[in-house]
Amino acid sequence: MSGKRLEYIFWGIVLFVLGIFFAGLGLSFISLITNELYGWFGKTIFVIIGIAILGVAYGIMRLSLFSFAGKSNWFLILYRDSVLYKYRDNKDENEFVEIKMPFNAVQKCHILRKRVKRLTYLKYKRIELVEYHLSVHLEYVDDGEQDYIHLTLPDGFNELNTLISFLQNEQGIPVYFNIAEPEGYEELKEEEALKIAESKEVDFTGDLKDYDKKDYRVR
Repeated sequence: MSGKRLEYIFWGIVLFVLGIFFAGLGLSFISLITNELYGWFGKTIFVIIGIAILGVAYGIMRLSLFSFAGKSNWFLILYRDSVLYKYRDNKDENEFVEIKMPFNAVQKCHILRKRVKRLTYLKYKRIELVEYHLSVHLEYVDDGEQDYIHLTLPDGFNELNTLISFLQNEQGIPVYFNIAEPEGYEELKEEEALKIAESKEVDFTGDLKDYDKKDYRVR
């Protein structure tokens, strides 16, 4: 389990406990209507406050469930002589498509750093947001045709670091660092970005963070 996933679980637990606290607080306000010390006006106020707090509790509990129920769109399983790639062809469905291939079918391992530019406006000021997306792509040949396994939007780098190091050091598969910096504001798909990227063979350092770049914004 990746560190990022563990972080989601931690915050899910924190939010769940916080939601329970607010739910109890809301119910305690509503229970005051049984107290004869308060008139109908005071009881009405307590009910309104209690319902509002229960609404907050519901929202927090929903956030906690989202943290627990995070879905991965792909899995990669390494065997002694092959790799099994499972991915969702449709993100709204739970079924996975499987691709299993021997390591000798993998030709190259690509690290792709893709620049994405977005244009927005804040208080009549033009702001250009620049983001960098890092992903890993395994180039392989199947029935004489070139194709890719796209490992995009990872929830952590540790597993990918292990994978790339294994492919390079144990399987002798070359690693290429690709930089794609399109000028427009339309985000390119990974396949398109790989075609226009500047590519060079590298000796993988063992940490993908060495190939990442910080996002920034320009006014």
